[in-house]
Amino acid sequence: MHLDGVNITYVNVPNENSLIEILTQSNKPDLYLFDFSGEAIYDEDSLLNKFSYLIDRPFISLSCDPKWFFKEHENKVFFPSWYFDVYYTNLAHKQTSFSSNKQYLVSCLNRAVKVPRIYNLVKLHKFRQLENKDLLITFKPYDVYIDNSTIPPNDDSRIIYPQDVDWSILENGLAGRNHNFTDQVNDIKHTYTFLFNDLPLNPLGENLSEVLDDHTIVHPAYLSSFSNLITESTTYNIFYTEKTFKALAVGMPFWLQCGTNSALYLDLFGFDTYSDIDLFDYTQYDTTLNFIERTNEITARVNAFLTEKKTIDISNRQLANQEMFYSEQTYNMFFQHLLGKIKKVIG
Repeated sequence: MHLDGVNITYVNVPNENSLIEILTQSNKPDLYLFDFSGEAIYDEDSLLNKFSYLIDRPFISLSCDPKWFFKEHENKVFFPSWYFDVYYTNLAHKQTSFSSNKQYLVSCLNRAVKVPRIYNLVKLHKFRQLENKDLLITFKPYDVYIDNSTIPPNDDSRIIYPQDVDWSILENGLAGRNHNFTDQVNDIKHTYTFLFNDLPLNPLGENLSEVLDDHTIVHPAYLSSFSNLITESTTYNIFYTEKTFKALAVGMPFWLQCGTNSALYLDLFGFDTYSDIDLFDYTQYDTTLNFIERTNEITARVNAFLTEKKTIDISNRQLANQEMFYSEQTYNMFFQHLLGKIKKVIG
């Protein structure tokens, strides 16, 4: 590929085999562009260092870590690949009308089983909110990422049963809080086993949920909901996927279950986080290091919002947020940052 006259070899999520294949080719580029930004990868340095003797050209590593937008690194740059995915996927929908009269107060879409999402589900159950008609929540006990196109997305062979869940993340998260963590882990396991009998949660109907629980904002979770509980793919590192950027594209209030300081960086980028509204104030949970405690603080706010049912008219503010997401200024903020890095590295 060529960008601003620079001959670039682009490698998406490089592994050892792909690196060796690319780096040993006779035709050398002006620049290698190693893209780690589409996955929650934070150890890319170890892979690149292992094969540094083969990297005989300048290179840039595209990172999912937003700190590299604000902090200079010799070879790293933050690149929000999922922002661009949501941007282009939903460009035709950016003028979609969002009614101020919402059918739901909170929406929360969960496509793949992950322990933090299970814990979130258990907390909402204990708050007795799963039956609340003001909450639109989907939850599917499937491994939707099995790389086999012959298996339907919701085929029984994809089901992850409670006994097959890797609970170590939960155990580690609770172990640092008190000495009774074993009882707490067992309680959560027992509760999830009970809830499992009613899964999947598909309040919109299987076909509709399967088609729309993807990368588009044309979904009742965004069109007909006041706010969104974002359950990101990881809670230990900051990794923004389409889940975060769909909420930003719609411009709705949200809670972000992700890595520490994940909402802070969105604020620094200029996105409206609605932190002036008490129950959506990310500063009350975003700096918490332990994901268990962070989830407790988030779900307590979700519970309070669903219980109090106090909303305000945000239609004008939501429209301003949508315009900001699709603006040339926002697009260039990220894209020009990459171009600037390329010019620096090439010299």
